[in-house]
Amino acid sequence: MQNVIKAGLVGLIAAAIIGVDVTDAVGQHGYDVLVFSKTEGFRHNSIEAGVEAIKTLGAEHDFGVVATEDADYFHADSLQRFRAVVFLNTSGDVFDADQEEGLMTYLQSGGGWVGIHGAATTEYDWEWYGGLVGAYFSDHPDVQPADIVVTDRFHPSTKGLPLLWNHTDEWYNYRLNPRANVHVLAVVKESSYEGGAMGDDHPIAWAHHYDGGRAWYTGLGHTVESYDDPHMRSHLLGGIQWAAGNIEADVTATLASAYDEVVLTTELTDPMEIDITSDGRVFIIEWAGTVKIWEPGTGKMRVIGWLPVDKKIEDGLLGLALDPNFDENQWVYIYYSVISDGPKVNRLSRFVYDGRMLDMDSEISMLEVPVQRVKCCHSGGSIQFDKDGLLYLSTGDNSGGDRDDPDPDLRRMSDQGRSSANTNDLRGKILRIKPEPDGTYTIPEGNLFRADSLHRGEIYSMGHRNPFRISIDDSTGWVYWGDVGPGLVGGWDEFNQAKEPGFYGWPLFTGYNDPYTHYHLAEQEYVPPDANIPVNESEYNTGVRELPPVLPAWIRYYYGPSEEYPELGAGGLNPMAGPTFHFDQANALATALPPYYNGKVMIYEWMRNWVKIVSIDEDGDVLEIDPFLLGNDYIRPMDIEVGPRGRLYIIEWGDQFWGSNANAQLVRLDYYGTSDQPVPAVPESPSALPLSLDWPPDGGIFDFDSTYAYRVTVHDQAIEDEVAVHVFSGFDTSPIPLSDHSGSEGEFSLTQAYTHSPPIHYVDRFALIKACLETSCRKIKLHPRLKEAEHVTSSEKSIRETYATHPASRDWRGTVLSAMPLENGSRLTYAPLNLHGIDSLTLRFRTAGMGTLRFSADTLETVLAEIEISPDTGEPITPHQAEYVAGVSPDFPGMSSLPKGAYDNWREVTLPIVPSENTIILILTFESVEEDPVMELDWIRFNGPGLAQ
Repeated sequence: MQNVIKAGLVGLIAAAIIGVDVTDAVGQHGYDVLVFSKTEGFRHNSIEAGVEAIKTLGAEHDFGVVATEDADYFHADSLQRFRAVVFLNTSGDVFDADQEEGLMTYLQSGGGWVGIHGAATTEYDWEWYGGLVGAYFSDHPDVQPADIVVTDRFHPSTKGLPLLWNHTDEWYNYRLNPRANVHVLAVVKESSYEGGAMGDDHPIAWAHHYDGGRAWYTGLGHTVESYDDPHMRSHLLGGIQWAAGNIEADVTATLASAYDEVVLTTELTDPMEIDITSDGRVFIIEWAGTVKIWEPGTGKMRVIGWLPVDKKIEDGLLGLALDPNFDENQWVYIYYSVISDGPKVNRLSRFVYDGRMLDMDSEISMLEVPVQRVKCCHSGGSIQFDKDGLLYLSTGDNSGGDRDDPDPDLRRMSDQGRSSANTNDLRGKILRIKPEPDGTYTIPEGNLFRADSLHRGEIYSMGHRNPFRISIDDSTGWVYWGDVGPGLVGGWDEFNQAKEPGFYGWPLFTGYNDPYTHYHLAEQEYVPPDANIPVNESEYNTGVRELPPVLPAWIRYYYGPSEEYPELGAGGLNPMAGPTFHFDQANALATALPPYYNGKVMIYEWMRNWVKIVSIDEDGDVLEIDPFLLGNDYIRPMDIEVGPRGRLYIIEWGDQFWGSNANAQLVRLDYYGTSDQPVPAVPESPSALPLSLDWPPDGGIFDFDSTYAYRVTVHDQAIEDEVAVHVFSGFDTSPIPLSDHSGSEGEFSLTQAYTHSPPIHYVDRFALIKACLETSCRKIKLHPRLKEAEHVTSSEKSIRETYATHPASRDWRGTVLSAMPLENGSRLTYAPLNLHGIDSLTLRFRTAGMGTLRFSADTLETVLAEIEISPDTGEPITPHQAEYVAGVSPDFPGMSSLPKGAYDNWREVTLPIVPSENTIILILTFESVEEDPVMELDWIRFNGPGLAQ
């Protein structure tokens, strides 16, 4: 017995000596950190090197280090001495329940946590820890060098690193991408090594505020050698200092939850371009000729002018910019299509704003671009000023079709050699001029050509098809634009960057100086053009034959996924570029975009409904393309501008290609970071209104063109005559009025308002709609029998995927196929919903794997329907055809214009559902053993009589 006790004491003493480094006494430094390296799984042989590196950093930067593998430290009394705890290559289940509680209490009390590499292999079954670390380890390839792109240049853990850092390590693939919940500091480029499995977005270091504390993680640190790397030590030091609260840094800049998306106005019809004054007023033009202003003082939109414009073939009211000295001179520049029975022109004019209205009589015509309006399309029209006060104007190639038309006039109009590649024509160009005080202009030095009989001196760059939106980086003077491509094999869409004047190839070349052979189909003999000595052989060319050397695109892409830039996705094509953000500490509002975005370029896609952020190096080359505020949807972003005080403004065109969209809007992003966002005033509850109602249940399922009765009983006779019933169709934020009813009882019907033609404008009704929906109405929401999956109330781990038609057709109405991709843990909610009269659901879906789809009411415990999904579930549907497209047959030519693969493998399945008479939140969840998205859900159809019962 005595021997057993002695052996036990020796074991305890040995464990204490191995587990705790007591060479640094706690409390003798500016602060102390605990380095914890317990392993219950794989043990890294770099742990000791990591401990020594952190001790060295502590000695150099005045923090004490206690290193341990004793989990008993994780109690409140033990941890409160430390400003941060470092999990250095921990693995497995290292805590019991009390120790887990200790770590949670420590974070909730404001503590800091640092995770290094193997920390992501720890405590897989503890959900709270999974949120702390951000993402769990999945697998890894062999140790090898790879390129890391540092996307945050301000966080102390990354600001001292190279923009592009080549580092050797073991590159973890994670079970899930953490980007939606953490602030990503750096990513590893999977194209630079073998074995990456996370695709185009592979975060490798991140930080976030978590449950009251601070959490920082790096995937680096597998090898012994890495801890001798000065860059790695700088990386670790900054992470520890931030987690310990010793250095402050913003870790919310990339999180959508840190922003308030303020809808400034929905009183818009086909908005085109905006500009913002120093005091926050927003000037806006609409395609049909209206000029408006949104004023922050009133929070309202006003019409301040109107121009008669010719809207044929994409012409109309196209461009707007305020003079750089607008505060003093009140000059507004507008580019528009003049109505004329004679020669057609698009005109750049200057107007004066008198403080209340745009003085239409003050117009000074500055520059006219001769155009034709017989063959569609491509007008361009964007206006920008640079820091030197020079005005840039984009123009499209004013062309379309093929060059083999037997009619010589139409053949000429189809030949871009007469416009884009013509040195003596202003179309297909970016022009640069210097406006003069008297309304004329001069040509600045440094344009592409000196003016003569064969060259237009206004040309800054040429060889463009449709540079629809342009922007200028005031810091570098570089010009950015998106050029809409031909949509044919061999033709690329492009995001472009001009550091100097030049020829960008169209129609002879596209992309990276790839010959565009389609332009030469009508020629007897095809000789591949030389990008170094391009020649314009068009019979309609009025300029010189030999052109400047062709400059390649900055970014090129096509309908399908890009091998070079897969982060651009797939779908329709309509690129737009800029602005480049620069943080101005002296002028920035508290709600301005944060410094994280300094020097980054925004690009956006009108057809694919996204905005992305491009990180570039000092030469302007692309390092990384990341999503902008993952989870935010943008409905055809039309123009994006940064206001003078740093806030971001976005115009959304709305869902339909040809416009007249009820959900067009102007939004402003206000950044709050970790600060509290403003809470809107709560209106008087509509339920307090003195009336009772007998009408369909809230959330019920209706059939279009059916009639439904209502009865209103008013308890206060004084307001009986004021009761009205308004029927709207559409989304909550952008309803279309269908009908108005007065009287205590009546009937209403719901029609498919989105098929209305000709376009109808509802601007005057929006005040009524907004007031009713937000404040003073008792209201119900009814759902059509076929519910598009993307029309969710909320979603988790699922972001809408859109496949858009191209080229667009007026008859096809720009139809898109949108679906919700589902992965393990995805959740969609639809509310309010009432399943009165509904006995089954039909789903249209496609899947590459297996999983369980479950429908629940209010909570996950109340299951209404469940089905196992596999690639063979249900019946195949060919071709895919969305019922909501009115009057379009499956053999319509536009059916073939969705991106390749959009129609493939769709199936339908019907499953019974438990009846419910109550209004509920319908929760859809998907479970799968596979981690990647394996299923797309297009729509849900509710079967049964519904409200007709």
